[in-house]
Amino acid sequence: MSFTVVLLSVVSAAHLLVTLSLARQVRRLARQAEARPVVLEMDETVGPFHADTTDGARVDRTALPDFGLVAFFSPACPASVDQVPGFGSIAGRFPGGREAVLAVVVGEERAARPYAAELERVARVVVEPERGALGRAFKVRGFPAYALVDATGLVLASSGELDEVFVIP
Repeated sequence: MSFTVVLLSVVSAAHLLVTLSLARQVRRLARQAEARPVVLEMDETVGPFHADTTDGARVDRTALPDFGLVAFFSPACPASVDQVPGFGSIAGRFPGGREAVLAVVVGEERAARPYAAELERVARVVVEPERGALGRAFKVRGFPAYALVDATGLVLASSGELDEVFVIP
């Protein structure tokens, strides 16, 4: 009887140590994920890309405006979907108008279409699959993602939160 109690105590203690170790590991990974940028950071340069907008225009890095706003959304990401209307409001007042704003909807064409249609009134819109040309050029690792860029492709500001990138009073 006492052997069984000792064995159960040892097994329980080992289980507790493994559980605590796993919890510590999960917390560490969560902190790393939060610290990891979702898009190129300030002073990095956008890689080469070319894509077609939903209205048939061709965009590439040489077509970036002097001061442009680029946004990435995914219909599969609830946080991304929630930010589309707010982005539309800000993009509609962005200096340079629609030509200075590029919205990229990442996902299957059918799922992306409603969001692309909503964004087309305030931005040039590209629908592309995951790991598409723009996603690779901007090194997108999460959604939503926003970047302010200049005509050379230099990132002036970037974040997963629009108000950290650009605010219009």
